[in-house]
Amino acid sequence: TITHAYSVSKPILYRAFKKFTGFTEDYIEKIKSVIDDLNDISISVTSIVGDNLPAQRQAFNNSQILMQKKYSKSIYSIPFWSSCLCHTISLVLKDVCIQIEDLSNLKSSTKLITKILRSKTLVSTLGIVCPSFCETRWSIEYIIYKWMMTNFQIIEDVFKNPPPQIHAYLKEIPQFPFFF
Repeated sequence: TITHAYSVSKPILYRAFKKFTGFTEDYIEKIKSVIDDLNDISISVTSIVGDNLPAQRQAFNNSQILMQKKYSKSIYSIPFWSSCLCHTISLVLKDVCIQIEDLSNLKSSTKLITKILRSKTLVSTLGIVCPSFCETRWSIEYIIYKWMMTNFQIIEDVFKNPPPQIHAYLKEIPQFPFFF
């Protein structure tokens, strides 16, 4: 997927590619076609943000088939490629959670409690919906914890005096690790 931020407005989807092979040459050809299309309507592509796929890095960074080297002195040699900061942070946090057992446990517990809080039975009992857990959104755990704190009184009231239909769910709720 390629987005283009032409003005101060939010980026818009320009084109989505189906059947991307994942190879660097294929990526270069797709990028070239977008650069050509945009150049035809007087839009210069000066930078491209990617999501850290090896094919993207090889197309732009120190590779023998580097797009800027292969097509020097052309419109294809202009764009600067950078990795998406959100994807980079997500990958760093994923690695950190793998290395630190308490964080790994917290992440697993958060996924489970989110699943439980989003179940039809609990949503209808609580009258509120927990945000869904998403592996690739590095800020989602904060959003879920904030939602839990904002709705703590509602959740606590239901959990202290639970209706019978949620007893099975309450037995699944993990003990969260405590950090002091």
